[in-house]
Amino acid sequence: MSRSLNFELVLLERMFRDYKLSVLHDIGITEAEAAGLQKESTLKYPALASSDLASYRKLLGPEVTRESLTGSSAHYFTLMLWPHLFWVLEESGESGPCAIGFENQVVPVFQAFDPRTIRAGLWTRRALEQIADRHQLHDGWDEEVVVRFTFGEILFEGTFVFGLLQEWRPVSGST
Repeated sequence: MSRSLNFELVLLERMFRDYKLSVLHDIGITEAEAAGLQKESTLKYPALASSDLASYRKLLGPEVTRESLTGSSAHYFTLMLWPHLFWVLEESGESGPCAIGFENQVVPVFQAFDPRTIRAGLWTRRALEQIADRHQLHDGWDEEVVVRFTFGEILFEGTFVFGLLQEWRPVSGST
């Protein structure tokens, strides 16, 4: 197995159990096998949040050239388990990493969009913030956050791990 996959399994371990199990099933790896591969990763949780760019380059290979939307220095990497997403390391000046997480490679533009069709594992916090009418951090710590999104008159709540959607639901009384 590759060093990149070992690291990606470290990320997957932090995800919600149902999502994690579905990904492991899709790639044909048991939880026990995944745990063994995670141990071989050179970047582990929680140190991965403070790891430098050189460590990520050594592990994930060359970056994808892309203009940063945040104003910070952002470094984009592709992953095997999430080919539709980037793993992003943002740096702010000399202080090193200031944020890590997933970002959609493309934010689709819809003529008619129904937020009830949003699915875990496909969307990131940043993409949903771009298409929602409004959004507000509801709760969160470290790599897991809950954000509320308004689309028209409907309020939804999304739970994210490293910026990747894990759970999506309408907030009661919002229909």
